[in-house]
Amino acid sequence: MLLIDFDNDERWAIAQNPSDSEYNPDEYNRLVWTPIEDDVFHYCTVAFGLETEEEARNAENTADDQDLDGEGCGGFSWTEMTRQ
Repeated sequence: MLLIDFDNDERWAIAQNPSDSEYNPDEYNRLVWTPIEDDVFHYCTVAFGLETEEEARNAENTADDQDLDGEGCGGFSWTEMTRQ
């Protein structure tokens, strides 16, 4: 995945899938994440498989960061990342 743009203050990123990706090759995604607390943060792909960077940039954030372990990420749990 190629990182196209991001904003750490607002906690979002735009990424593009590689051309040889099994799912949605060359298409764009929008990701959001939570603040880092105790060396842990969570991220969610709020939009994926979009045809243009502009669509990903304008995609609405529908994730619920108050429901990290339930269905707050489009019906799924958020992905947890821990600093090693």
